[in-house]
Amino acid sequence: GIDPANAGRIRRWIDAWQLPVAVTPKVKGVVDETAATFVGVVSGMAADGLMCDALAASDALVGFGLDPVEVDKTWHAELPIHWVLEAPNVGGRVPEGVELVDHVRLLDALSPSPPAVWNQPFREFQQKRRDMLLRPATPAGNGSTMWPGDIVNALARALPAETIVTTDVGSHKYVFGQFWPSRHPETFWMSNGLSGMSYGLSAAIGAKLARPDAPVLAALGDGGFSMNAQELETAERVGARFVTVVLEDDSYSLIKLSQEGKKLAAYRTDFGPIDTVKMAEACGVEGLRTANPDELSAAARRAVDRRQSLVIAVPVDYRDYRRLF
Repeated sequence: GIDPANAGRIRRWIDAWQLPVAVTPKVKGVVDETAATFVGVVSGMAADGLMCDALAASDALVGFGLDPVEVDKTWHAELPIHWVLEAPNVGGRVPEGVELVDHVRLLDALSPSPPAVWNQPFREFQQKRRDMLLRPATPAGNGSTMWPGDIVNALARALPAETIVTTDVGSHKYVFGQFWPSRHPETFWMSNGLSGMSYGLSAAIGAKLARPDAPVLAALGDGGFSMNAQELETAERVGARFVTVVLEDDSYSLIKLSQEGKKLAAYRTDFGPIDTVKMAEACGVEGLRTANPDELSAAARRAVDRRQSLVIAVPVDYRDYRRLF
């Protein structure tokens, strides 16, 4: 993986060469995701097909800390790969075709020598990615729900660049993993791969205790939130105060969408409405519900400014996720 301490060198090289850049979820924030050169997040988040197409369109791909197995699809299967490692694998064995290079010295040597001309062939992919986040003319909801892209945008407008974001596991993780604009290293945390549900709230408590001066946002689904919502009391008791946003669709929507995609009937993926606000209040935390992006922004900003805990329930229609995947 990437050492966050080297983020500055990587950024300087990307800026000097004006390189299109993508990241995997685990290193969100190593590069500034609001920069003009940022293409997106690979490795199974929302817009995954688009991101794999972008990688496949590259004439050369340089990966720092990247194993191609992390990236979905088989875009790399028939392409030549030149491995450049800083150290041998465990056991001291170097695979065939591997070159050992000091990455720090390599980046320092490359940065002052940018190519004379560099076009930007990824603008089309970048625009398609931006367009995906925009609310469609006919969202699935009936006006009582919020488009997932509006939730991300409303929170990104409201919260400072240094905000630490944790997500739980579910459809919302794919959306925040792709579209949350991380700007600093080690400010985005998710459970990926094994993907254990109910991670997000506990991770937010840990993040706030570790960095008490940083704003923290826990982005959860109602399924994961219901598994350990009682830990809101723990957070209050230990002084870990942060904003929690719960996207409510009354289902395990990621599994439900997978069932539907395979032409199967939805099975054991729906559950009755959970009153997120009352659950928060039962743990001594203020709660509110809104389907309005401006209200969401204002409430989140107010809680951060006042350094208080707040749980915001936001109803969503699970079918809207399908447009983002």
